Amino acid sequence: MDGYGGSLILVRNSISSSKVSLESSLHLFNNTSSTIATARLQFHNHSLTIASIYIPPTANIDYQAFKTLLDPHLHIDILAGDFNAKSPLWGNSQYNARGEILEEAIADSHAFSVINTGDHTFIGPQSSSALDITICKHHIAWKSSWQIIPDLSGSNHVPILISIQDVNSTPNISHSNQTHSNHFQQININKINWSSFSSISAQQISDISDIDNSPQQAYQTFKNILMNATVQSATSKSYFTNAHSNRKQAPIWWSHECDLAVQQRKIAFRRFTAHPCSENFILVRKMNAQAKRTFKQARKLSCTKLN
Repeated sequence: MDGYGGSLILVRNSISSSKVSLESSLHLFNNTSSTIATARLQFHNHSLTIASIYIPPTANIDYQAFKTLLDPHLHIDILAGDFNAKSPLWGNSQYNARGEILEEAIADSHAFSVINTGDHTFIGPQSSSALDITICKHHIAWKSSWQIIPDLSGSNHVPILISIQDVNSTPNISHSNQTHSNHFQQININKINWSSFSSISAQQISDISDIDNSPQQAYQTFKNILMNATVQSATSKSYFTNAHSNRKQAPIWWSHECDLAVQQRKIAFRRFTAHPCSENFILVRKMNAQAKRTFKQARKLSCTKLN
């Protein structure tokens, strides 16, 4: 930890996990104030190794260090964190020195892909940038979705939600009574009007202007078109199930004032992302502080009532 960032992995108690030590392989990161936390998650038929990394802006990291980190023999499946590296590949308008060597190391690995969509993850007083990067093995990247949650939650980095289908599944479309699923919904493919799907997707693809974005953004756009066409072509909305129907309930101390504080914080964040300036940045910080005070007061009031 350098007072600004660090690495941590939290795993649900219901998931079998173990710590993975990589010190011997990542000695090139020593004495750079960088931190790496690694955990292996064990499921019933496969395992998944996740690494969380933080590299300070002033750390002296070279190409060889990134090449070692991305060595397939380390068996890291997902590498994510604040790299403080800039590249158009993950959404920045220009490179910095670290972004250039990281992009080169990713390409040279022949095993990893960046799944960022291009959204900025760091919000500064005058501008924003994409510093938080998610790098996955190829066989995981194609079945993953990546999105930011537009709420700073008291930080200057936005939370990122990564959803992964069964890592052992293979791409297929069944014509039985099985369902195709993604993070948001389940769709019975036998209840799709495929003629309508074809015309809708063709129209949306033809409406796309020349794409001057990264391959990841182009892929995400294409994937969204196919999913939107599928949704619009469903013959009955009853064939959809909301994946958020089992969303965790709010804590017992949560109040209407807490809801309002979160809403105001989100509004301030959206205003800043639309018009980044010092005035809107100050408003974001103000709403973050106000939300923290509201949560603290709500918890205190709830404890008082219980007593």
